[in-house]
Amino acid sequence: QLGKGIIGFPKFTKADLVLVMRDRAIHRVAEYLCDSTLYVYDSDLIMGSDLRNVSAEKLAVPASSVAREKLSPQVFNTVLLGAIVSEIGVLTQRDIEDAMEKHFAAKYAKKPQLRNLNKKALELGIRLANEAYAPKKKKLSILDKVGK
Repeated sequence: QLGKGIIGFPKFTKADLVLVMRDRAIHRVAEYLCDSTLYVYDSDLIMGSDLRNVSAEKLAVPASSVAREKLSPQVFNTVLLGAIVSEIGVLTQRDIEDAMEKHFAAKYAKKPQLRNLNKKALELGIRLANEAYAPKKKKLSILDKVGK
């Protein structure tokens, strides 16, 4: 959940956005879906046909193959994060980079190249989502819900 302050009760009934990174999660998130949920998934790991019963709007991101081919397999999740950032309109790329800077400070100190790798992965995910949605560009409308 996203909010402007501390989230005291992190329970919800329906999700605005769901990220599925493995096929075993498909059935686990089903109860949280509605027609307005944005269903983001790694199309390298999950077949679109496996989602035929999912009525939510879907955003397929080939995160694993793109990360492997262009950067490193270890940043496929950051590619997916970039796709989410592109669609929710609440957090900016800079917000995520700042958070990663704090969270990964020790790792970045030992391996400074990870900073640039994560930044490129985030940018790649944003670009992939923008390209996938270019014809219909419908942003997820959770801005009004944040903090409520």
